[in-house]
Amino acid sequence: SLPIVRKNYINAIFNNGFSIDVFGEGSSNGKISEDEKFKIFSNSKINLSFSSVLPFYLTDILDKNSGNNKKKQTVGRIFEIISVGGFVLTEDSDSLRHFFNPGEHLDVFKNKKELIEKIRYYLKNDSVRIRIAKNGKKYFNKKYKYNKYFPELIRLISLIKIKKRLLDDYEWPISLRNFNTQFIRFKNLLNIEYFTFMCRYSNILFYFKSKILRYFKS
Repeated sequence: SLPIVRKNYINAIFNNGFSIDVFGEGSSNGKISEDEKFKIFSNSKINLSFSSVLPFYLTDILDKNSGNNKKKQTVGRIFEIISVGGFVLTEDSDSLRHFFNPGEHLDVFKNKKELIEKIRYYLKNDSVRIRIAKNGKKYFNKKYKYNKYFPELIRLISLIKIKKRLLDDYEWPISLRNFNTQFIRFKNLLNIEYFTFMCRYSNILFYFKSKILRYFKS
């Protein structure tokens, strides 16, 4: 089932007469393929995003280990939607503005009232919604494509004077490792360089636990 906060938002949308489809494990439409997911992102007028730390199928695992699954953070789903030119309306979070500018690359809401108001506005103003989606995709291609963003991130870290000791000894914060976990692609794990990178900079153990959990639930 969906997390209670997310369910409350979705019920508010239904109660205000808007049409909404929910996809993925735990939803009425069930699981979909990666290709289907990105088609939906691209073709939907508004894609909603909620700022939990990880996708909801990992929250049970995280709750037992860290208890911080309810903390609001920028989630990987936002990057996925923007990468294919989809329009994002996301729950606001403190870290979001480090990556995108609300009103320029996407938009945000802070409560149910604001969510309903912005859904109504963007459904009536196609040109504004389309412009923001195009700006978001253009900005993503410039800044966040995998072959640009991660090499640049590592390059910046390596410029620090004590780079060897930093890279050898520094343990990345759990919240950052959780964030990076969302970008793991199973088919790429056979590449030893990719696997080593993800072992170091993500919570790959949680990733595999979630895969096992989803297998037994299916």
